[in-house]
Order: sequence, then structure tokens, then C-alpha cells
Amino acid sequence: LIWCVGTNLTCLLPATKAFKNGMDEWILYGTTGLASILYHLHREPEQALTLLHYDAIRLVDLVLSDMCICWITSYMMFCNVEKRFFFLFLPFEMYYVYASVRYARWIVTFFWVTLALCCIFRNPQHYDKRFLGAGLICSALELLFYEYLSPMYYNWFHGFHHIFGFLGIYLYM
Repeated sequence: LIWCVGTNLTCLLPATKAFKNGMDEWILYGTTGLASILYHLHREPEQALTLLHYDAIRLVDLVLSDMCICWITSYMMFCNVEKRFFFLFLPFEMYYVYASVRYARWIVTFFWVTLALCCIFRNPQHYDKRFLGAGLICSALELLFYEYLSPMYYNWFHGFHHIFGFLGIYLYM
């Protein structure tokens, strides 16, 4: 549990970089890490804390995590107009997470990633290929640890999902 909670501190990489660059999304990355810490502290079977309603903090964690994906991909695609897409998408994000719409998170994530990749392939000169490649590798590893390996040894492998997710965002920035 300490590992799983502690790995959320990697949110400080993109949050600090965004803050230093005067970008508002440092708040999103920081609160995503904080929400994940609170979620894992309230999660069964360890349940180190019982201060917050478990389902509520779980949904906050899911929404914020998805919003990080939405934010960074829209930033990579459109630079300064990402806030418009972020706020346009937010109500739908909240609905499908709260309603537990089956496969909605996969479909929306696939949509954002596909859109980002199309923009990258259309304008490859806009991106530093070294950081972009490293970010894509981190994203693939993050997905592997989150979706496939976490069920085996949840806290241990899920912690790597935190590291690769936040490191990927940092590299994309």
C-alpha cells in the first residue's frame, strides 16, 4: 500500500514542470495524484482511511485520471485551445464514469489517442521525436500495468501504472 500510494508522488513531475512554465494544468496533475492517494488509502482490503465515501473518491480518481488523458492529448493536438476541449468533454466524462457505461472509458480514450496520433503524423515537425517516442512507450507500459498486470499483484503493479502515466505526461510536455 505504501508503494502504491507513494508512486502517486510522480504527479509532481508534470505538475512542477507545468507550474514552472506558467501552465494552469499543474492543478489537474497535482489533484489527480492527490485523489489517487486518497482513493488507494480508502480501498479495500487495506483501507487505511475511512474518512471519505469510497465510491465517491473512486469516481473522482477515475474522472481526474481520464481528464489528464483528455488534457494532454488535446494540448498535443491544439496547443492553446485545449481548455475548450477539456470543458466541452467534462460533462460527458462525468456521466459515463458515474453511470459505469460499459467500455465507454476505452472508447473515449481510444478516440483521444487516435486523434492525437493523427495530428502527430500529419505534422511530425511540431514534435521532438525523442520525447514523443519515450512518452508513447511510457503510455504503452502504463496501460500494460493498469489493465493487464494490476489484477495479479494489485498494489505493486498498479504503482508502476502511476509512475509510467505521470512520466508519460511529463515527457509529452
